[in-house]
Amino acid sequence: MSLTRYSPQILDSFRLLAARPVAAARIVVPGLAAVVGGQALASMGGNLAPVGMALSALAVTGMGFLWQRQLAQGEALSPLQMVLRFVLWSIILQLLQGFELAPTILFGILLKDVPNAEVYTRTGIQLFQVLIGGLFLILPHLALGSWKELAGTKLQEMVLSGGIAVGLGYVIINLPFIMVGEIAKALFIEFAPGAGEAVQAMTMQAVHALNILVVAGYFALVWALVKDLPSRFAIEPEAVPAEPKQRRTTRVNRTTKAKR
Repeated sequence: MSLTRYSPQILDSFRLLAARPVAAARIVVPGLAAVVGGQALASMGGNLAPVGMALSALAVTGMGFLWQRQLAQGEALSPLQMVLRFVLWSIILQLLQGFELAPTILFGILLKDVPNAEVYTRTGIQLFQVLIGGLFLILPHLALGSWKELAGTKLQEMVLSGGIAVGLGYVIINLPFIMVGEIAKALFIEFAPGAGEAVQAMTMQAVHALNILVVAGYFALVWALVKDLPSRFAIEPEAVPAEPKQRRTTRVNRTTKAKR
């Protein structure tokens, strides 16, 4: 199967933000406001720093979770179930994002004192993301799946069905935000060197929040596509052997005996 078979979902993950402006604004505007507020608290230091960081992280993950619920049809949840799934969704997102940075440690050891080590490290991370990108389907599975699906093998089936094509789409979606982040850093250095770390942190966190929003939308769209594919683990019922046809002479003999 083609590695680019999820290209429509990649395009739609960006397009749907503009196609559904009201729904997107209800999530993005308060989410970004909470991100900026959290970064402002974190910049004050002291006891407010961890509170601000937690608020910013919750805002980012909340945007992704709610956007997935908005884009795909999922299980109806009570408020308590919604909160529990959101907490689990946030924890798993943090674990997956930490896991995808594992090559940083390896390349940090192997490429010590090597010129352009940062470029090689980023390339290694992206290759690793291609391999493990399918694991991120657990996020829409948590946000949208039924309890029966959560307890079964549906997630494994979707990861196998998606393959590395899902991870390739994930890497492609991240590229524009990586470029925007690098451009923002360069602009701060060139034109606003005195802007302060707090302003730069707010800007980068806002870019990160939008990145998570689009990524969450992409995985929700892929999930909606692959969740209904035939199961690879389904056991087909054994075929009942057809009764062999009787020969014409046998049928004639039986008919003659019946008449006698």
